[in-house]
Amino acid sequence: RAPDDLMACRLPHDFPNDILYDGLLKRQRAACVDLDDPGLEAHVTEALACVLAADRLVGEIAPGRVVLSHAVNFAYGALAWAALRRGIPAVVLFGNYGVPRFFEVRTAADLHDWNDGLTEDEIDSLDEARAAALERIGADYLERRLAGATDDIGAHSAFVTASTSIDRNGLADAFGWTGDKPVVAVYASNWFDFPHACGLASFRDFLEWLRVTVDRAAEVDSVYWLFKPHPCDEWYGGVTLADLMPAHGAPHIALAAPEWNGADVLAASDALVTMRSTGGVGFAASGKPVLLADRGWYDRAGFALAASSRERYAELLGEAWWTRIDGKAAARRARIFAGAYFCAPDWPSILITDDDSRQDELYEPLLEMLHSPDAWRRECETLRRWAGSAQPRY
Repeated sequence: RAPDDLMACRLPHDFPNDILYDGLLKRQRAACVDLDDPGLEAHVTEALACVLAADRLVGEIAPGRVVLSHAVNFAYGALAWAALRRGIPAVVLFGNYGVPRFFEVRTAADLHDWNDGLTEDEIDSLDEARAAALERIGADYLERRLAGATDDIGAHSAFVTASTSIDRNGLADAFGWTGDKPVVAVYASNWFDFPHACGLASFRDFLEWLRVTVDRAAEVDSVYWLFKPHPCDEWYGGVTLADLMPAHGAPHIALAAPEWNGADVLAASDALVTMRSTGGVGFAASGKPVLLADRGWYDRAGFALAASSRERYAELLGEAWWTRIDGKAAARRARIFAGAYFCAPDWPSILITDDDSRQDELYEPLLEMLHSPDAWRRECETLRRWAGSAQPRY
């Protein structure tokens, strides 16, 4: 009767509800599962068929190991779950920013924890020479990213395609904002790109987060709230922030134009609120505080304040939460995190792939990679060390 029911019903073999929910969002290209969709029955049937077929397949074959390209969506999630239920080791050949990010599925939580970024403890335990080197590399990368000089689709959309300049005075002129209130940017994620992939804990989906955030922001007029759409909304297709923004009637809440350059929005804002926007790394590295509404892929890195619950999130929105953050320490951690996450050592440079948005264009360069035996040998050695270690993420 309601989208929440999909998160509460018991599925065959106790299949995770959030994988079903995210798969439906992806097929509907919606921000919340549409129960009036005439294709809903077919989609749910497909999901249940995948769960049953994967369980039967893995049971009959009894493989010693399962290797997957993904652990999201109906088919991949069902295979990962069937292996997990039987205690069969599973490895997901995930990749990001051009390099392998393989991870093992050992527990149900691993299905929603693909991130291999450094944690706060790992960052703080680095020796000074390594920390300084990573910080320098990360700062250089983020500078190039904000300048539109990196090639992933998110950065290109935010800092190249979105080319219209805006500054603090421009915000005041556009929205009639006066005085010296802080400007808090609120960055949206793509609505249907597997919101539970990082382990969403306090919200059903991004739409529920948006409604809670707007409702609370309407009550807090001590700051100006600038809601910014995901830069890839047009590329993804489907609904956008402008389509979904709840009516609020509050003059201190505004919607950023999608054509505004992301680097300019960062410069014109004092702080950031988001679920898991990559922009949070750039904000923090620039010395600007970041509040995460829920779990994200960098919530354990120590440079952002992560709300522990929906209720705590709403409370923080009404407080000067940015005073809880040590800006200098957070900025350094963010730069170190960026150096370790976005960048790579020199030796696998020949093996780095282009952004996956290029689809079939990725295949031809793979042939050139085969002529790099030294790089392959070192990659294999590193993979072998990882396989023999206790680390779940490559």
